[in-house]
Amino acid sequence: VNWSQGFPNEPPPQEMALAAAAALLDGASLEGAESMAKLLEDAVVNKGTANGPPEEALRAILKRLQTVESTERRDLLSQYSFPFGLPLLRKELQAYYARFYPGLAADAEENVTVVLGATEGFACSLRSVCAPGDRVVFFEPFHELYPSQCKLWHLSPQAVTLREDAFSGEWKFDIAELERALRGARALLLNTPHNPTGKVFKQSELETIANLCVRHDVICVT
Repeated sequence: VNWSQGFPNEPPPQEMALAAAAALLDGASLEGAESMAKLLEDAVVNKGTANGPPEEALRAILKRLQTVESTERRDLLSQYSFPFGLPLLRKELQAYYARFYPGLAADAEENVTVVLGATEGFACSLRSVCAPGDRVVFFEPFHELYPSQCKLWHLSPQAVTLREDAFSGEWKFDIAELERALRGARALLLNTPHNPTGKVFKQSELETIANLCVRHDVICVT
C-alpha cells in the first residue's frame, strides 16, 4: 500500500489497514507482520483482550519494537520492493512455472524478474535481447507502445498485418508475410489475446510462429 497516496473517500478495509500498519512496524518477515497485526487488532479494534486492557497490548507492541532482535532484522515489507521482485513472490513464480511449464527451468534467483506492468516488461525485454539497429517485428493493429519504445532504444520496428475475415470475423495473418518480416529480425513481440483486436492465437498458429522463429533465429517475447 502506498500511504503517500492515501485511501479513497470510503473507509479502508480493516484487515488491509491492520496489515499495512503491521508491515510498517515489523516488516522483517510475513510471519512477524501477521503477529504484529494481531497485537494491533487487540489494542485498537478489540479494545484489549481477556488478559488485560488495551494498554497491555500497546505495551507488548512497544516492548517488541525495542528488542535488539527486532531492531537488527532487515525490513522486507515496509520499504520499496526489490527492483526484480520480492524473494517470496519469485519463489512462488518458480513453483508456478514448475507446475504449468515444466520444460522451462525457472529459478527464483537466476532468471525470474517481476516487472511493474507490461510497459516495463517490454522495455526490459528489448534492452536485454536487442542492440541498436536490430529489427523488431509485431502484429498490427498494435499498441502505440510498440513502435515508440523501439525508437527509444534505436531499434527498427516492422509490422505484420492482421486482417479481419469478412465472413467469420476472425483476425488472420499471412504466413509468407510474417516469414519475410522475420528474416534478419532480432525479436518478435507476441501477445495473446492480442491487443487491441482481442485475437486469441490458435495452437496451430502458435506452432507456425514458433517454427518460423526457430528457422530464422528470432527471439519471441511473449
